[in-house]
Amino acid sequence: MTSIDQLQKAITSHRPGETLAFRVRRGDAEVPVNVQVGLDGGQPRIGVVLREEYGKLPVPVSIDTENIGGPSAGLMFALSIYDRLTPGDLTRGRRIAGTGQITEDGTVIPIGGVAEKIVAARRQGATVFLVPRDNCAEARAHPPRGIRLVAVSKVSDALAYLEAKPGAPIPSC
Repeated sequence: MTSIDQLQKAITSHRPGETLAFRVRRGDAEVPVNVQVGLDGGQPRIGVVLREEYGKLPVPVSIDTENIGGPSAGLMFALSIYDRLTPGDLTRGRRIAGTGQITEDGTVIPIGGVAEKIVAARRQGATVFLVPRDNCAEARAHPPRGIRLVAVSKVSDALAYLEAKPGAPIPSC
């Protein structure tokens, strides 16, 4: 397999209790590994941490993730890096918050606890919240007053919204 997405699809096509046979690379050696499929959050899972490695970036990037657990800050990390590498202020003074795991191709995938994240963002003064499109139903259920929910399916959707001229159509939840 060549991507985490391919591996995740393979894992979720199996039932809890089934055993998957892998050949993994450890250093220079390939090692056979059998892993039993379990159930976590209603989804088939295996007990490994998956991560992509990309090598050296053309610019130094450092992100303090001390208080962040899980991949749900991926969208906001990507937008922050983009903002630092391009001229101007991407937020234009707006208080923007958001969530969403991103895949290699820039797709923003749904996350857990979106309703709680929106409430926390509003308490911190956010007036806009970028929501993975597949989380819109949950986000719309009980949004706090004074926050606009903007649906995004890709990082490019978030950028299009943030860079749009005032009055442009908004992809709302």
